[in-house]
Amino acid sequence: MYTDSRQWTALDALDILREQLTISNDAAFERVSGGIEFEVFRVSARGRDPFIIKFPGTRWIINDNDRDLDSFQLMDQERRLIGFSHEHGIPAPRVLAYPEAGSFPVLAMEIIDADDLPLLAGELGRMTRRLHLLRPPEISTVAQRGRSPSDVVAQLTVERLKVVEQLSGVGGAVPTESTLREMLGPIDADVRLLHMDLRRGNYLSRDGQITGLVDWSNAMIANPVLELARLVEYGEFSNGFAAGYEITQREAATLSGEVGLACSLYTAAMLAVVFLSEAPDPELAAIKVERVKELLAKFG
Repeated sequence: MYTDSRQWTALDALDILREQLTISNDAAFERVSGGIEFEVFRVSARGRDPFIIKFPGTRWIINDNDRDLDSFQLMDQERRLIGFSHEHGIPAPRVLAYPEAGSFPVLAMEIIDADDLPLLAGELGRMTRRLHLLRPPEISTVAQRGRSPSDVVAQLTVERLKVVEQLSGVGGAVPTESTLREMLGPIDADVRLLHMDLRRGNYLSRDGQITGLVDWSNAMIANPVLELARLVEYGEFSNGFAAGYEITQREAATLSGEVGLACSLYTAAMLAVVFLSEAPDPELAAIKVERVKELLAKFG
């Protein structure tokens, strides 16, 4: 379907950035992280503080979880949501450059001072609540594909459950897309900006406090129960998180009800596919497949 399969390097990215930033020819760079979607490097150049660059390895993201995502759109979304974060007091790195005329997008950002100390009790919950209290930006996130949250979550859940069955051999009764869509109806109301990937690699911290949220690729505009259910599946929804978030009885009831069940299945299926296919890990895959089975057993 897609013919653009070019791949780019850090040197290519630096060439594009020279349009906006003064970068010496002997600049050194080291890979900080990289994954399915993007590459991240730390750059050191004479005459300026070190900084971070982020760029896509290739244009189209096609895997067993996501079949047709445009990495260029995701990069622009990252830039916009970092800007939104700054406007509303959510910690984020400062954007140094984002050239408009390059052959592919490159985001240059300041380095946020961080350490490896554990977060203070309730810190992730407090930060998540701050995000969820904001009026969401006028943006159609890439993950939503221009559709309602309930529609896209229902479709992706069914598609990913089929992949789990194909790759694990574990089958069973699966709710239909229409059933899930009906169950998920409440996530279309009282919508907020959701990060949807609040794990340790995507927030920076110092002395136990979060100093920056990064990687907004999975962001959605939906009811917060969708994010809370994801945090349950990530193992981040502890008593400390709940206390920091100041979760209400109504929110807790929604999370433990059928809406929360459908939201949890969405994330559980995604994680099972990750460890079965994208980042194969037999031990983790077995755990996540069992979790999918456990959740499916709760559907009538």
